[in-house]
Parts: sequence; C-alpha cells; structure tokens
Amino acid sequence: MPDSRTGLWVTSPEDQVLRKLDWFRMGGSVSDRQWRDVVGIILVRGNALDVDYLRTMASELDLLSLLDAALAEAAAAG
Repeated sequence: MPDSRTGLWVTSPEDQVLRKLDWFRMGGSVSDRQWRDVVGIILVRGNALDVDYLRTMASELDLLSLLDAALAEAAAAG
C-alpha cells in the first residue's frame, strides 16, 4: 500500500520474496541477484516470516518448488 505522505509502495517481506521468485522464474531461473535477494530476505527475517502465507501464495503462483529450494538454502546457510 502506498504511504500517503511519500507515494512510496511498501510491501511485506513475504510479498518481496514472492515477487523476486517470480522475477527469477521469468528470467529463466538464472538471475543470481534475484536468488541472493530471496535467500537474504529469508535469512534476515528468519522466524518472523509468515511461512504459511508464503507457501499458500507460492502454491497459487506455481512457485512452491522455488520457495522450498530458497528456504532450504537459507536454512543451510543460517
């Protein structure tokens, strides 16, 4: 939702993860930048992420396998 004072759009970390996973997929699943961003968000947010929401939305967007891979990579790195 946009901040009425600045006009900036602010999204949740979960929505950022989903958007970046979608960009990663649309780019042929080769963008190291998008992938690092996804794993980084997961690492930084840790247990504060709403994983149930992420899994539900990732399933609807056909991103569940990518989300699972990102979660596994973050767990191994963290």
